[in-house]
Amino acid sequence: MNPYAEPLAWALVNFVWQGAALALAAFLVIRWIRPSAGGRYATGVVTLALMLAAPVVTFAVLARTGGAPVVAVRTYGATREDFGKLCVAQRANALKYPHALFKKPLSMEEYLAARPIADPLHLFDCVMPCAGAEAFLVLSSEKAASLGIPYAKVLGTIERHNAFPSDPVQMRAGWALDKDELYRQAGAGPSDMSFVQTYDDYPVISLMQFEDLGFCGKGEGPGFVRRHSFTHDGTFPMNTSGGQLSVGQAGAAG
Repeated sequence: MNPYAEPLAWALVNFVWQGAALALAAFLVIRWIRPSAGGRYATGVVTLALMLAAPVVTFAVLARTGGAPVVAVRTYGATREDFGKLCVAQRANALKYPHALFKKPLSMEEYLAARPIADPLHLFDCVMPCAGAEAFLVLSSEKAASLGIPYAKVLGTIERHNAFPSDPVQMRAGWALDKDELYRQAGAGPSDMSFVQTYDDYPVISLMQFEDLGFCGKGEGPGFVRRHSFTHDGTFPMNTSGGQLSVGQAGAAG
């Protein structure tokens, strides 16, 4: 079977779905401006639902490929249990953080039994709706020390958007382009990291970052997940506050 067939088919479905959703949303916005009697509330609800649903479909495409290259989608074998391990570990981390939105433990059984959202994504794979804000103080280490403020020193930083626009399905991101320069700036490498904070709106994105940042080879993410616990007191701690999936998307991530 052509290994491109299923990912590209899903990409096409996703493209058509999002295009239709945006077109319908635009139509409904027009109707909102000049609504028929009693239609304003319904149009607003439908518009919001469509715009919220489209990103979930995008990441369902990613999850179906297991975070591996399109050409080897059927080889690397990421499972729902692999994604669940990340979600369960982050929930365990969140229970130690007083500002986390979720206060109850999450078991693998509960994760696997959760209702589907967009196959293969289920409820606990999706970041929860929430509202909030965050801020960073940027100051010298001397000033922070004089004020008695705990601080972290930024050793390197790169910002990039839409790194691989020609990819038919997103299987990588800017980390793959910039990791060598980022590590050069920091004077460190993957083996020097004692923990990592990934951007985790969906667990498949964390798996992609493990690979693209050099913690394991491309396509080796599922095996890497199976070898580590990802809890704050275990091996390869990840998102030690609980991440977006358990603390909330309004908090810092990545």
